Amino acid sequence: MPDQNIPWMLLERYCVDACTPQQKAELERWIAEKPERQVLVERMRGLLVDTQPRPNQADIEREWARLEAAMKRHSDHRLMLVSLIAAGLLTLLGVAWIVSRHAMR
Repeated sequence: MPDQNIPWMLLERYCVDACTPQQKAELERWIAEKPERQVLVERMRGLLVDTQPRPNQADIEREWARLEAAMKRHSDHRLMLVSLIAAGLLTLLGVAWIVSRHAMR
């Protein structure tokens, strides 16, 4: 007689290694009750592992390019900020030098 009480959602999580230790123990007890259930588990694991989405090389390259561009923009902003601060400090030093020269006269 076919097994009517198959915990499909738990079985799916088990087959893709996504269940908690408690869920894993629960399902392993369920399998141990009827050893023929192991065949179902192995078949389902084979189906699910083969259908898991794999990253596409083009997607990976596109995401790396986005990350590099974001890092470059961030780096450019930091460089601009440092340059502005340096220019401001040089201007202050120049003004201070001119004022001190005029004060000595």
